[in-house]
Amino acid sequence: MDKLEGETGTAAVLVVEDEALFRDSVCTALSRSGYAVRSAATVQDAVQALAASVPDVLVLDVSLPDGSAEDVLEDLRRRQGSTKVLVVTGTYDGDRWANLEDDVELIVPKPISINTVRKMVGRLLQPLPRTTERFARRCSFSPRESQMLQLATEGLNDKEVTAELGC
Repeated sequence: MDKLEGETGTAAVLVVEDEALFRDSVCTALSRSGYAVRSAATVQDAVQALAASVPDVLVLDVSLPDGSAEDVLEDLRRRQGSTKVLVVTGTYDGDRWANLEDDVELIVPKPISINTVRKMVGRLLQPLPRTTERFARRCSFSPRESQMLQLATEGLNDKEVTAELGC
């Protein structure tokens, strides 16, 4: 499967969100930041977009008109690639999130600012420093724990880490 890249080799982002205003605002902000952005409003549209190319980052709403985030993630798992997933949702269900933890890097609640989404996408694209990455792998950290470790190594304190991750 080919990876979509912008004309300048920038990272590709797929935004899957049924709220048109939020989706368009996120896409505009990410495009202005230099990302190659595509969008989808339904599971069916997202599956078609993934069939065309696998993005570097997937910004994903949990509840969609024709299914859920789980449906999109199931399709993503079948494809070759190392897509980072940011779930943004207006509904919180701790048990449901426990099921998604292995497939996503970040789960954040709405309301969330467009600028925060943009910053989180940028952070997902930054690789962990090699020593931190080896440490996280050796300790079998989840993607979420690795993200927390990365923020801590950047010098953020506990409150700043939780704010950045939407905890």
